[in-house]
Amino acid sequence: MQDATAPPAARVSAANALLDRAVGKPRQELEHADSESEPVTVIIREFVKPDGATWE
Repeated sequence: MQDATAPPAARVSAANALLDRAVGKPRQELEHADSESEPVTVIIREFVKPDGATWE
């Protein structure tokens, strides 16, 4: 993913593979919630570099 000499498509594919392993693949369908169900919880994660800096 960070190899500047690699083709862009290969770098994107590597980034997608890392995200799939780290966070998991997104669900393909949404479940319908009726008015008596629990509210939806949204979790926002921020990925940081090992030195603590954020990705640009």
